[in-house]
Amino acid sequence: MIDINIMSDASEIIKYDNIEVPLAIQSRRLSSYRDMRALCHWHKDIECIHILEGEMNYDVNGEVMLLQAGDTVIVNSSQLHFGYANEQRECRFLCVIFHPSLLSANDFLYQKYVEPVLGNKSIPCWYLPTSHEQAKAAHVIFERIRHHKESMQSSGEFCIIGDIMELWSLVYQCSESIPDSSADQANEEIRLQKKMVSF
Repeated sequence: MIDINIMSDASEIIKYDNIEVPLAIQSRRLSSYRDMRALCHWHKDIECIHILEGEMNYDVNGEVMLLQAGDTVIVNSSQLHFGYANEQRECRFLCVIFHPSLLSANDFLYQKYVEPVLGNKSIPCWYLPTSHEQAKAAHVIFERIRHHKESMQSSGEFCIIGDIMELWSLVYQCSESIPDSSADQANEEIRLQKKMVSF
């Protein structure tokens, strides 16, 4: 059984693959979780779920979407989220979690392309169903990440960070036209939700 370790404020304790690199990549099945559902949690890291087979319901800040094979959801930093089985159906998925600091090789680029997206409370997540124009590009990136993880080549981590940079370029393109119109209200709603979950 997979258990998510969370703190009293419902924030998840992320177990990175290498403690020196804030990155975790796992292929998982929903049946590995108790009752085929993860605990509701949040963290500063970006969480990417790419469905390989089957389907699952995925909840981000109370908004539920049905993810099916080929779909991807990328959860923004500090958002409440969890996945659970749709009518007890099995789901195999790739989970990629990375801290935003992996995108901070250059201060100017980080301030221009990363901070505005992380800080936009109008964007709790990016949902890329297979019909979405960026979904095919995301699928190729996740297949490369999986290959680099499984091949155990000496430069694998570096290749994966390159893949994550490319993925963030897609995220930025999907975010450019979304104004941060209700940041104060969104912050308060998420703060209250986290308080309820931790209670």
